[in-house]
Amino acid sequence: MVLEEGQVANYLVIAIKQIEEDGDTFFILQHPNGGKFLLPHQPYKDYNIIVGNEITCRIDKINCSGKIFLEPIHPIYKESQEYDFRVISSAPVTLPTGELVETVIVADCFGNKIEVFTTEIDLSIKLLKCKIDYILKGKLHLSTVENKPKSIKTLEEGSYYKFKIIAEIGLENRPYFVVEAPDRTKHFINSRPYKKYGLKVGVTFVGVVSKLSKKGLFLIEPNHPVYMIGSVYLFKLVEVVSYTREEDFKQISRVLVIDTFNEKTAVEWPINKSYPELDSHIECRVIGLRKGKVVLEQVRVD
Repeated sequence: MVLEEGQVANYLVIAIKQIEEDGDTFFILQHPNGGKFLLPHQPYKDYNIIVGNEITCRIDKINCSGKIFLEPIHPIYKESQEYDFRVISSAPVTLPTGELVETVIVADCFGNKIEVFTTEIDLSIKLLKCKIDYILKGKLHLSTVENKPKSIKTLEEGSYYKFKIIAEIGLENRPYFVVEAPDRTKHFINSRPYKKYGLKVGVTFVGVVSKLSKKGLFLIEPNHPVYMIGSVYLFKLVEVVSYTREEDFKQISRVLVIDTFNEKTAVEWPINKSYPELDSHIECRVIGLRKGKVVLEQVRVD
């Protein structure tokens, strides 16, 4: 059985193991096909995972090198559902967008504290209704059902807009551009991956609005200055990767190519086809952009 993102299955918990190199503890899970997975213990310590029992997991992600990441199904909460959360505290805060909002700390059923933003809150309330946007590494990512900050309601996900970079700030020890949308709302993007694009304060660019971040703000991906999504280009092949994935015994075949900025990107390669020579060029289609890197698929194998 070939494993794919989004698949859900029951995994047998066969052991708990500490990795000597870094001291971290992991559950060892076994898929029905016999493949074994490591699941970090700390994010799921409250899930009551017991050796000998089965737990239900979703394949959350398979990265470009073929590594599989699991997300156990939460024992209490479901994504996209609304729940009342106990309010711990609240305080006014100015978002990097410049909008003044209330940051509210709520607690889940295990006592974990979660930050959520709202435009206003009755300081006497003890419960706040929130929607679970997604669950990642055991952590709930919430948004308020009512009174969302206006900066997260005005743009449409998947649409392209023209943004102007009006400032660069430091946030959580990272540099960010503050950008202004056509409706004058302000948003921010991590500036580090896009400096190579020539982006700087005062520059206008076109970008696509993607999903909401964990803080309820839009993630914006600027258009690439060289590559267009859907178009085909020649890329230089610099490395070949081939191995059998332990989790499902699938033969993984990848080639690594470099783009115009000399950054490596992995491209799937057919198992039954021979590899081109290193330093040769292959045709790839740009199927997406992620944090300033192209996402590619192979077009033709001679």
